[in-house]
This record gives sequence, structure tokens and C-alpha cells, in this order.
Amino acid sequence: MVEVSEGEIQTTVMDHHGLVAAICQDLKIAERIDNRMLSGPQRKVSPGIAALAMIIYRFLS
Repeated sequence: MVEVSEGEIQTTVMDHHGLVAAICQDLKIAERIDNRMLSGPQRKVSPGIAALAMIIYRFLS
């Protein structure tokens, strides 16, 4: 992953996190969660995407 802020570039090694994200995408976890959850227009991120973020974040620590 590459972050750009104020003219500086930072890189981060994702190791196995890309693999975890790909498996979540293959299993369609976000879509399955979104199909079961109510989501209103006030949400900026769907419940499924939020859950994926929590799953991937958990593997970072």
C-alpha cells in the first residue's frame, strides 16, 4: 500500500493481508452482510465494507 500526503510517499508491506482481502472478496462476505443488514442513505460505508475493514484490521495486529 502506498500513502501520499503533503509531498511524501510512504510504503507499507501488506504481507498476507492482501490474501485475506482477496479471500473475503472471493467469498463475497461484504455482499452477504449487506444483503442481511438494513442500510440507510446516511451511511458513508456499507455494513459489509465496515465488517471487512474490521477483519483486515484484526489481521494487522
